[in-house]
Amino acid sequence: NILDPQKAGGQIEIARKLISKGTAHVRFADQYIRTGNFGNMKNLKAEEFRKLEFFQEDQIKEMIASHCNMEKPPVLKVNYKCSVEVHDRLMIDRTIIKKHLDEILWNAVKYRDPNKEVLEITVNIEKIFNNYVRISIRDNGLGIMDLAGVMDGKREHQDIVGTGRGLMELKKDISGHITKNLECLLQIDEKKAVGVESEGPGQGTTVYFCLQMI
Repeated sequence: NILDPQKAGGQIEIARKLISKGTAHVRFADQYIRTGNFGNMKNLKAEEFRKLEFFQEDQIKEMIASHCNMEKPPVLKVNYKCSVEVHDRLMIDRTIIKKHLDEILWNAVKYRDPNKEVLEITVNIEKIFNNYVRISIRDNGLGIMDLAGVMDGKREHQDIVGTGRGLMELKKDISGHITKNLECLLQIDEKKAVGVESEGPGQGTTVYFCLQMI
């Protein structure tokens, strides 16, 4: 709530100037008006702000399609579910997340089950605990028999599920964005900040990771 009308008037003027210069988004201008504090959004320019956007359905499908440029491309079924709002933003540059999304999607194509006619990939962007998001990618591919070591890149050889180095790098890149608060909240649904799940050979694989939103 705004307690001082005179102070609020000054804050509104500052917020308008920041928006007109492209250094703030209207949502954070509202935050400034109410609290007098932009936090880490203070010097964020418009082009930098766009780097925090979530990935839309067409962008996900484009990434998957780029990996299917082969002699016999698989029949694709892509499911996209997203419960975040248009104005929601990540606390991490999307170029970092794109790198890992691309790797996970490529693995889904690379380790598809040759006995299945359709490769099905489901991307779910789910808001959790109000200020966090869980991004999960599930496929109906070969699956993983043994998950031991798959998150730390210490698998002794590259078998049909790979070495796990990509997941290790994902965990490393977002570790600085995993707060103690998130770790405590994740104990509620018994999930990790970064994880991989598979019920076994032929049952597909799910990779998920959690991030904080602005």
